[in-house]
Amino acid sequence: MLTYRQLEVLATIADMGTFESTADVLGISPHTVEQHIRNARLVLGVHTTVQAAAAVARYEALHDMRLSRASRRACTIKGTT
Repeated sequence: MLTYRQLEVLATIADMGTFESTADVLGISPHTVEQHIRNARLVLGVHTTVQAAAAVARYEALHDMRLSRASRRACTIKGTT
């Protein structure tokens, strides 16, 4: 299981594109970004940063889809379609 920080780093690098810009946004060193990504790749069983970021993007999309379904169900239950 990924830590919150590993998820945050992977999501940010997917948006920013480089270790340096990700480090600037998160207020950490590029070396720390690299370490988080290396550990996340091990947990996910992937070989590249792109594969790891893609896995996180799929996770986020699935999570958003589940939240959207839950919201629709709550509105239907309350009668506010």
